[in-house]
Amino acid sequence: QQSSFLKCSVRMKPSQAPVNSVFTAKLLNNSATLREVSVKVTSAGKLPFVFAFLGGDVSLEDAKLVIDSENTDQLNYTVANQTLAANTYYSISRSALPSDLFRIEATKNNTTITFNYNYSDSGIEYSLDYGDNWIQYTQPFTLNKGDVACIKGNRSNYKNEKANDQWWNADDKPIFKASDLCYISGSVMSLLKDKENLSESAFQGAFSRGTTAVKYIDIDPDDPLVLPAKKLSYRCYMRMFHNCTSLTTAPVFTVEETAEKCCYNMFRKCSILADVSGIKLNAEELTVDCYREFFRECPALTKIPVLPAKTLVQECYRQMLSESGVTEVVCYAEEIPNGKNCLTEWMSKLVSETGTFYKVKGVTYPRNANGIPGNWTVVEVSE
Repeated sequence: QQSSFLKCSVRMKPSQAPVNSVFTAKLLNNSATLREVSVKVTSAGKLPFVFAFLGGDVSLEDAKLVIDSENTDQLNYTVANQTLAANTYYSISRSALPSDLFRIEATKNNTTITFNYNYSDSGIEYSLDYGDNWIQYTQPFTLNKGDVACIKGNRSNYKNEKANDQWWNADDKPIFKASDLCYISGSVMSLLKDKENLSESAFQGAFSRGTTAVKYIDIDPDDPLVLPAKKLSYRCYMRMFHNCTSLTTAPVFTVEETAEKCCYNMFRKCSILADVSGIKLNAEELTVDCYREFFRECPALTKIPVLPAKTLVQECYRQMLSESGVTEVVCYAEEIPNGKNCLTEWMSKLVSETGTFYKVKGVTYPRNANGIPGNWTVVEVSE
């Protein structure tokens, strides 16, 4: 018999969802209860619910997920309108954790966390109970598997670059180092003095160790890292995750306004980065070098965000996708000025020789690494 399944993952404070506690989840459709399931918690703070639908397709309209327990307040989450097709698993994730705090979660016991900053010079504090109590950071601390440290700071930026004005390369001074793999989540803005706006070079090279690969950082798509600022600043995310070779998933962020070099080299050499679905490049006006080398040397990445900007500017996409695994590009550019190197080597040395390029009807690109690769299929679309 054909069935569809909706898997819901919900994160809470471990104190709110301890092991052996029982939670009930209702999936409402147009205010009527469509399914109801109960689970006993086996991993503190993590609630997995699976709703099964026998017999084929199910349409969700004005759907809500309602979660109840004797010891916590009711949680209510909206669920996007969609049709759940037969013989298919669908997944959604929701979080009741503090969304305004940067978090580090250990994946192994005895994981040592070492910051390159401390309380006296940067206001770095950490909490092991999701913000109820805070400890001034003065020395490394240890997390066990599943433990989470919430972090806040008071710096204007975490600029990390080589001395002698070698701005194009990061030094071995990331925000923190870990002895084993950790997931980072929450909001990066809790690390800054200004919690609302990005200063220049706010996170330039922040998680990079320059030529030394970073093998201890990843992002869980069910509890992602969020970069909430939509207006970017000069070099704000430049080389932010450069050479993070353990990163599989990009943070969630939307760009409404770019700035010079804002995302230059942001994910370069992230060798297993495969999921950038949380990135929305919505800015209609670009700036010099804004997305230069953005996904360069990301061989596991096959699909990138849509590129909606109609007018390109100097070196905006230069080497953006060079040496990546990309096989699909949607680009709405209509004006590509000559002599500005807008697309210079932007698709050079790709892992795959074939792919599909979606472009505006009537716009001409060269058929090479400075335009559309020669073996790619071109599909023209209307604006």
